[in-house]
Parts: sequence; C-alpha cells; structure tokens
Amino acid sequence: MLLPLRHVLAASSLVASPCLPRVTLAGFKMQLSRLLGLEALAATQVLAAATANTVNTTTAAATTACNGHGELCGRRYSDVTVIGSHNSAFVGDSPAHNQYVSVTRQLDLGVRFLQAQTQDKGGVIELCHTYCWELDAGPLTAYLREVAAWLAAHPDEVLTLLLTNIDAIPVDKFDAAFDSAGLRQHVFRPASGRLAKDQWPTLAELIGAGTRLVVFMDYHADPSKVDYVMSEFDYFWETPYGVTDKAFPTCAVDRPGGGDPQKLMGIMNHMLNFKIGDIVFPDQLDAPRTNSLDSIRKQVDLCKGQGRPQPNVILVSLRTLFLLLSFLHGWRLGPRDLTCDFSLTDVRAASWTGSILARRKRRSWC
Repeated sequence: MLLPLRHVLAASSLVASPCLPRVTLAGFKMQLSRLLGLEALAATQVLAAATANTVNTTTAAATTACNGHGELCGRRYSDVTVIGSHNSAFVGDSPAHNQYVSVTRQLDLGVRFLQAQTQDKGGVIELCHTYCWELDAGPLTAYLREVAAWLAAHPDEVLTLLLTNIDAIPVDKFDAAFDSAGLRQHVFRPASGRLAKDQWPTLAELIGAGTRLVVFMDYHADPSKVDYVMSEFDYFWETPYGVTDKAFPTCAVDRPGGGDPQKLMGIMNHMLNFKIGDIVFPDQLDAPRTNSLDSIRKQVDLCKGQGRPQPNVILVSLRTLFLLLSFLHGWRLGPRDLTCDFSLTDVRAASWTGSILARRKRRSWC
C-alpha cells in the first residue's frame, strides 16, 4: 500500500491561491482535511510537516529522516508518493514556460521528482520545449549541475529525474553529461536488471548507499550501455498528458500500451493545456483551479475508483503553488508576487497569440 497522501502534502502544499490576501491558515487546514479524508493525522500536524521541510531545517529530526520524515525511511521507493515538477527547466513568464521559480527553489519547496525535455541542438543536449526555436532553457549539463549542488546540500533526500529523449540521442551522451555534472557517483543502479515493483530498495537504503538520484528516460534508454538510465515504461504507467479538459475526466493508462497499474508505478499528469495549431501551451488562466486541492483530489479519487493504486507521482506545473508556499513559510515577496498570478502573463499571452486568447473568457480570481 502506498504512503498516504499526507506525505505528498508534507513535501509540497497542493493548495493554489492566485491572491495571497485571501489565503488563511484556517482555510488551508479545512481544504487539507477534506483531501486527507479518513487520514488520522490532524491538519495542524500536516501543516507543521509541510512548513518544517525547508532548506534551512537544522533540527535533529531532519538528520535522521528520509525526505523529511522518519517514517519514510522504511518505505520502498515504489511505495512513496511525491510531487513532480512538469517541464521543470522551463522557468519564466512567457506562455511557453511551465514554472515561475528555479529548479533549486522547486526542490526547496518540496518537489522530489523532476521532469525535463531534451533535444539535440547541433550535437549538444539542450533543454527545449517542443522545439528549440519555441523555448531553449540551455544545456542539460548546466541543469544537472544545479541538481548536483542541491543534492550535495541535502544528504538525506532522494530525487528522481525523468528525461524525455525525442531525438533519440545516444544514451552515452547523457552519461557524459552526468559525469560532467558530478552526478554519476550519486545515481542508483539496479543490481540485477529490471526491478519488480516490490523489489525496490527503501529510501533509507538509497540514502545509506549514497545513491540518491534515480534516473529514468521515456524512450531510447539502453541499460546495456548506461545501466542507471532506466526505461520509464519498464517501471511507470502514465495518465494522458496534453490534457485540455479542465475536469481531468480520465485515469486511463495512456502509456505504455498494455501497462498494468498493479505491476508498475504510476504518474498522474495533472497539467491543463490549450492548443494553438499543433503546439500545446500551459493554460495559465485556469492554473489556480487546476492546482487546487479539489481538482487534484478528484483525479486521485477517480484513479482509485477505477481500481488504480494511488499515484506515485502527481505531476504538476507549479505556477500558483509558489505564492501560497511563500505565504506559509513566511518568505518576503516583492510587489509583483502579491498580484494575481496571471495579471502579467495573461497580457503577454494575449499579445503573443493574438485573437485566439483574446476570445478566451477572462476571469477575475481576486
């Protein structure tokens, strides 16, 4: 049985609020209690856990915990639910970006699963969104160095990295990038080929062995050449991605074909999009609703109602989460941070896409 959702919340709040003045701790606890359902843990305890796992934690409990919690240490990697950052490298405020804050800050906020798109740009592995002309976030090596620095500063944390490889870049080139970033000594390597779901080590075992980075690739992995880059669909199934229906009405197995949710770990894609031609863009207008506890809970409940196990990864775009987490952690925010999330980005999106977005109904969330 997977770890209860309270540990997802302990890693990263799933509440999204577009305007900080409307966020209250009482309201947060109420929504949290509804999400937890029959969980025994009080909302105040969850709130304490959510706010305790900051980058500055120095308590003795933190040094004996795994991913911030002592009870996680005995759990298998395959029995833990984490928050995942969709397109984690695409940080900015244009319509093509998915995140507002750096990879380091995402990890500080509690993300423990990073997904990133790679493409071949003149022989260099580059982080590009669909096309490099659309958005180029720089070379993979720079991204990996940022991950390496965070791992070095947080010795009791286990991270997962999922790389896409649409251009079928040879896996040995990825190996060279990991070596250049100083990450090869931190990666987990399966001892004997493909692992069954119940054969994964515990978080404590991963931390004790110093193998705290688990790496997957969607396509074109070759464990015979690079054993630590595992094929995603040997281990995970995913719900559909590129969703444009705000109800998230399905928990179907989108990939791999014939994937068995009872035998594979699960990734629940919870990112809303809209399409212009063949290009998919993050739907910033509906981000507060998409990232709300209610929306995420409904999709999790849908999966459970269809006999699926609780997802191992809830993959989201963190645009609106940053504001609430800043409020809960007491971080200082600048004037722009205190405005509605899409007060600026909505204008940029409209100017970038012309009349298509202009026809979308404008909402006032404040």
